[in-house]
Amino acid sequence: MASSSSQKVLCVTCSKVTGLFTCRGCQQNFCTRHVAEHRQELGKQMDEITVDHDHFRQTLIEQSADVRMHPLLIEINEWEQQSIERIRQIAHDARQQLGETLIARQKTLSENLTKIGNELNKAREEDNYFETDFVEWIAKIDRLKKEANELPNVRLPRFDNDILPVVPNVHENISLKEIFQQSTGEAAIEDNGEVIVKNTRISHAAARGRGEFNFGQHRFRFRIERYFKSGWIQIGIVSKTIPIQANSYQTPSFYGWGASNQVYLNGRNHQGYNGYTTDIQTNDEIELTVDCDKQTIILTNERTRSTYGLVVDLQHCPFPWQLSIGLYYSLDRIRILHT
Repeated sequence: MASSSSQKVLCVTCSKVTGLFTCRGCQQNFCTRHVAEHRQELGKQMDEITVDHDHFRQTLIEQSADVRMHPLLIEINEWEQQSIERIRQIAHDARQQLGETLIARQKTLSENLTKIGNELNKAREEDNYFETDFVEWIAKIDRLKKEANELPNVRLPRFDNDILPVVPNVHENISLKEIFQQSTGEAAIEDNGEVIVKNTRISHAAARGRGEFNFGQHRFRFRIERYFKSGWIQIGIVSKTIPIQANSYQTPSFYGWGASNQVYLNGRNHQGYNGYTTDIQTNDEIELTVDCDKQTIILTNERTRSTYGLVVDLQHCPFPWQLSIGLYYSLDRIRILHT
């Protein structure tokens, strides 16, 4: 609180007595009586904030004490059990099918070998055999030996999505909800990180997401909420190892797409690369697929259904990768969609 004698104003609480004291926080004036009440009210608010802080800290302590109870870990444990049971069932069915096939084949081979044995016994008893008979019997026995050594024609199950639907792509499912976390070059992050908007000055600006991607496949959708008619927006990825800068598209690790048919490979513009044509308009919804395993990124305009892909060179853009958005014209605005 600071004493004020330059102005004669009334107390904001009672509006009767001169407000001799001005609060630095709310900039309101209080008389001697009500300045104490105001401080008491501030004290109560301070206590509430402290209690909220302490409760949250206790929650973190409890969660840290037994991370096994985290909902995501519980979900992964359930996924593991379901997958194990499904694999066991598939293995059981495969063993049963193979066993039945082996038994049937063994029975057939035994029956055919018995027939040859009967022929040999009969020929010996009757003393009725010649060299030509030897050739025939030897050929029959060799044929049975070959069949016995061949693997049975049984299709063993493979663990793909059709056979094992309970096993998801875990890398993709546990990704955190992506938001814009940092910006530079006179661009503001709004709506709890879901929106990046350029200020009124025409100049380069950039924003990065908070996610760091080293493996798996990740899909992100954006809505172009405002787009200057001449168009200048970049959408792509950049290595986290490169510091953020306003002209992010020129950094040596940037891979992505821009205006005027611009395609950037390690920060270098390749006009119309792979047939790329800029077709973005206001209210378009854009999908960016980041596939770390295949080291590719794919851009899709849902309105025009145009799709373009780039192969990322890890020597120029090492992991981890981050989303990178570039803006230029005033009030251009992009939102990350989560539905």
